[in-house]
Amino acid sequence: MVLEGVDASLRASLISAVTSMQTSTAEQPPSCPHANDWTLSCCCSSVQIQLIVATAVYSVIIFFLWDFQVLLPLKLVVVAIHEFSHALAAWLTCGSVESIQVHGNEGGVTKTRGGSRFFILSAGYLGSAFWGMILVIASSDYYGVQVAAGLLGIALFISLFFARNFVLIALNLFFLGIIAGFWACTILTSFNGLRYVILLIGVMSGLFSIYDVYSDLLARRVNESDATMLANYTHTSSRCWGFIWAILSIGFMGIGIYLSLVVGGNPNAK
Repeated sequence: MVLEGVDASLRASLISAVTSMQTSTAEQPPSCPHANDWTLSCCCSSVQIQLIVATAVYSVIIFFLWDFQVLLPLKLVVVAIHEFSHALAAWLTCGSVESIQVHGNEGGVTKTRGGSRFFILSAGYLGSAFWGMILVIASSDYYGVQVAAGLLGIALFISLFFARNFVLIALNLFFLGIIAGFWACTILTSFNGLRYVILLIGVMSGLFSIYDVYSDLLARRVNESDATMLANYTHTSSRCWGFIWAILSIGFMGIGIYLSLVVGGNPNAK
């Protein structure tokens, strides 16, 4: 009788232990991957939270301060990226660049010779959106942000040799100094300030491209816009090109934010 009682007690304990283990296992969340989390199921790490908050804050600030002069330097550097994209398209299609100008009224002109006119005209708005996406993605990685800063610095430096007005020269030198200063801060201290500078320029570039397309082509028509010249070249509608570019720009912005969170969720991200 005693042995039977012990056996029954032992069986009950074993059943209770197995049930407890099964319940505990069922309640545990799926383990996070050791590489990139493409589904974002393990969001959000500290880096991802920083990126989400910074992107949201930047977007709100840019929206509310759009018509204020405090954003003018950022707008002008995005115009410079827009114009440099025209120049890059000319070089990539075997053309040449005669001059690049950025004006204080947020306008810009890039004079090219040869190359593919279709790609050169398309490269302005789409280039701004594309480089904005690249900068947003790069801001999520410690070394990626330094590579992006280096590429942006090279682009600004090259533009100096084709600059034909004081605004572009001063603008490029100013942002080269900003990038160099925050780069040194990132390397010499624990504060990754370069991340927030590159992310700010990336968000501004993406939003500026979307707003510019809407303002120049969908809300009103600017006769000297890239889309109007492309429409004349292809005998199509400028608003059609504006709509296509706007959709692509929004897509670039969305892809940039998504991939920045994927990269920022990597366990090795810092």
